[in-house]
Amino acid sequence: MSEQVTPNNEELSNRFLSLKVPQDLAKFLGTPLGQLKHYARNASKYYLSFQIPKKSGGTRSILAPIQPLKSIQRRLAEAMLATHKPRLSARGYLRGHSILTNAAPHSRRRLVLNVDLQDFFLSITSGRVYGALVANPYNLPSSVARIITKLCCFNDSLPQGAPTSPIISNMICWRLDRDLERLAKRFRCTYTRYADDLTFSGNAASFHSDMIHSAGGKWVVGQHLEQSIRSNGFSVNPQKTRLAPKNTRQQVTGLVVNSHPNVDRRFVRQIRAMLHAWRKHGLHAAQAEYQKRYARHRKPGRGYPDFRRIILG
Repeated sequence: MSEQVTPNNEELSNRFLSLKVPQDLAKFLGTPLGQLKHYARNASKYYLSFQIPKKSGGTRSILAPIQPLKSIQRRLAEAMLATHKPRLSARGYLRGHSILTNAAPHSRRRLVLNVDLQDFFLSITSGRVYGALVANPYNLPSSVARIITKLCCFNDSLPQGAPTSPIISNMICWRLDRDLERLAKRFRCTYTRYADDLTFSGNAASFHSDMIHSAGGKWVVGQHLEQSIRSNGFSVNPQKTRLAPKNTRQQVTGLVVNSHPNVDRRFVRQIRAMLHAWRKHGLHAAQAEYQKRYARHRKPGRGYPDFRRIILG
């Protein structure tokens, strides 16, 4: 029978940190040890893989766990969330934070620099996950850390779509956030991170060349910033490096921050037009018109989302 998990974060954290042997982990997760080891050995069999379109084009691969692995990962994620103490700059996948709290510190700034990490979840290997679990502040025994690592990884890296991947990525990025906070302080700018999106902003006339510089008509991440990222096991996606002065549209995690965090005006106009079509022509006609416009971007054989759910989203 599964143990009842207390909602008290401190108690949940203490229980997680006190795990000594695999039997303790099995009891904590409410799963017989034999079954837990089976899921750990055969975790790759408990995933569904599918593609979702990216706004920038192309597709993103999602690996979603199925039961019972999904329930086990959710329990582990709750314990890790209760235990992990993030840096102030971390804004993604955390209670009380959102794209809004990530964007707000960068509003009304002279310059906004966006840097994207390449293959974020794939860069977080099982070895790095295991290393984080056995190191401070978790200090879990190797036998326990190995099972947790196998339960949370797919083909030697974090699967994008698993309940545990967001919190583990924040655990792994603790040192990166610390280093970039120090770098930002040195160059008198503000830094936040939302998953793989790094944002720096400031009111100086320009960023130091160690942060960003122009090369061949493109903005290129500076040596010091790139070295800080690489030393923490990540790499820069050069296609998504952007420096925006205040006289251009400055965006942070999808929100425009020139004066205050707000959605793009084009998005507002699009939603207004969709609501007008629904009110004037009715739901079915609005749905049909949406499908006609959307058909160009829809893969053959895939159904259309419900118009009402799109508006609600």
